[in-house]
Amino acid sequence: MVSSNEASFNLRKTPSLSRNILHSHRMEITSRAGGFTRQRPNLNAHVDQRDYRSWLSHTTSSKVDTGHLIYPVSGRDTTKSGIGCGDNRHLSHFVESISVNVGDSQQDVKVSSLPMPVVRVGAVIVVRGWESQPQGEGPQSVGIPAQNKPNANKEESLMNIGEMQRKLSSWAEQDKEHRFFDLYHLLYDKDWLQLAHDYVKQNAGSVTAGCDGINMSVFDENPEDNLQQLREELESESFEPQPVRRVYIPKSNGKVRPLGIPAIRDRIVQEALRMILEPIYEADFSQYSFGFRPNRCTMDAISCVVWSTIANKRFYWVVEGDISSYFDTINHRNLIGILRQRIKDKKLLRLIWKFLRAGIMEKKLFRDTKLGTPQGGIISPLLANIYLNELDKYMRKYTGLSQHEKTRRRKQGLANFVYIRYADDFVVLSNGTEKQAEELKEELHTFLKEKLRLNLSGEKTKITHLNAGFNFLGFKIQRMQGREGMKTKVLIPKEAVDRFIDKIKIATDKTTHQDSLNSIILALNRIIGGWCRYYQYTSKASSIFNDLGNKTFWSLAHWIGRKYQLAIPEVIRRYEVDCTLTTDQYRLKMPDEIPTKFYRYQVRKPNPYTTQVKILREELPQETYWTGYEPRPGMADLRPLIIERDENTCQICDKAVTAHTSQIDHIRPVRRFKRPIDANRPDNLWTLCKDCHYEKTKSDRQMESRMR
Repeated sequence: MVSSNEASFNLRKTPSLSRNILHSHRMEITSRAGGFTRQRPNLNAHVDQRDYRSWLSHTTSSKVDTGHLIYPVSGRDTTKSGIGCGDNRHLSHFVESISVNVGDSQQDVKVSSLPMPVVRVGAVIVVRGWESQPQGEGPQSVGIPAQNKPNANKEESLMNIGEMQRKLSSWAEQDKEHRFFDLYHLLYDKDWLQLAHDYVKQNAGSVTAGCDGINMSVFDENPEDNLQQLREELESESFEPQPVRRVYIPKSNGKVRPLGIPAIRDRIVQEALRMILEPIYEADFSQYSFGFRPNRCTMDAISCVVWSTIANKRFYWVVEGDISSYFDTINHRNLIGILRQRIKDKKLLRLIWKFLRAGIMEKKLFRDTKLGTPQGGIISPLLANIYLNELDKYMRKYTGLSQHEKTRRRKQGLANFVYIRYADDFVVLSNGTEKQAEELKEELHTFLKEKLRLNLSGEKTKITHLNAGFNFLGFKIQRMQGREGMKTKVLIPKEAVDRFIDKIKIATDKTTHQDSLNSIILALNRIIGGWCRYYQYTSKASSIFNDLGNKTFWSLAHWIGRKYQLAIPEVIRRYEVDCTLTTDQYRLKMPDEIPTKFYRYQVRKPNPYTTQVKILREELPQETYWTGYEPRPGMADLRPLIIERDENTCQICDKAVTAHTSQIDHIRPVRRFKRPIDANRPDNLWTLCKDCHYEKTKSDRQMESRMR
């Protein structure tokens, strides 16, 4: 039973303790309800015994059972890394044992026996080290809460990870020159890797397999063993990423965009990497960068453009910037050099290098990757932002000026600029002349080519006047005459409307008559929902939504009439309810049912890792196309394998196809099989283009008609 009101703690040095790290082997501890304070060195600190009665009651002469001492330590290793305290072995570098004096008795606790720390709400003990400042670097004081519970629940572990991310971001904000050591051990922390696994599992893409053919459902057949194996490989640095599986998705201009699909194991490790790097670099990124960042979206970038052109700001000339094949031309050595400015953990940099050099598997052929980060990887957008952050920093010589400096430039006849970037797309607004905008365009071209080894797209990079309007991120921004004078409007481009109509036509053309009405309605609802939510903040959206609703309604009505051989009045009588078409299970969601809104733009967004805000991530609408068939049991999972087997070509006309433009067809029609499941064997499936699929289906039906 402890009778003293105070307990003093001393720390004994290890024999190898460096003189440059600690001035004295006497450490201090101080606890207060609202935080921690540092006292004078070389003195025993006293703590209120009532705060630690429960801790002392579990202390023995050789170990700590359920409670332990928590030790924010500052020293040479931990100063540079800013971590060092997530594992008790780091404290043992400096301290061999802890001497606990309670009344007249003394108990020794070896540091090596202390369990791993987790979060606890309540009083904590802090041991602070005193150090010199080698090479001009100041001390980093790290505080980890106490009370290790062997059966700590998941919520406590997640709180610990969030706290570590907050500290990483705080250290990066406080010292822009700080370089982080000893980050790699977080990757193979059990809770850290488990949370990364959970994030990957929540993503809709987890059902898609990489080049190894394993998706999340297969991985989760034995999740504990698989994660343990991953941890062991990371800890021993024997982990090797697999090549990404290359597929192609259609772009709005009719071309295709290459997409790399990593293996599930690689995605989990990439997510764990992102959880480390993102808090650090969120402290560095520009407020004018909006792409692939937490709590930022496309409407923030669009609103920033509009906000910069209101009133008398006179930013009328626009440099529309687009980097040619950006994700495929990032220089790996340049990227690692940029990362070294913040990260000095060689193990972490080696792992990133492995991912960059993992290669691509396309049509069963391996291709080495000398440049670029494959689009589709979890960490690729973050690495791309880190690379282009150099452009953001270069533009700060214009965007970081004070109001006085901007006024002085205008008096000297020089232009001021506003710079907004979303991934590899950026615009620069100028309040000068067209010639000054051209000069800036050439300046940016030179910087990108010489410093980052990137090229501006000659086709997409141009100078435009705001009155003529320009396209940015799928929106049209134009200065127009209104009732109260000239005003900047955000509009839906005609090209975007035409693409929407094309998607509706594809879903309701003759090639989809074999599919059920329910599946067609579901496909249309996906197309309508994604497209309309993306454009719901634009001007004149209501009238456009209404027009598109009419086109969608009548396209589906004519499809029903052709499928069931009904006249349009009969279709309306059977299926029309409340101005839309319905079945017993589903109803067509009309575009005008999605409300238009006004977007509230926050000029300066806080760092989500250092403020108490919920972290949200933007989900961009996918290019959803009707694939020409209704998914059937046993067939949907085979689709990517059949397309890959047929090398992305139509088996009749040899035309190149993608996952979105190809259609899977039964060589021998389903009706000729006694069991439908036999029709879905891979040897009875082949890849066709849309036109060939239509002609073959027509021929099959004519053949069946003659046989009758």
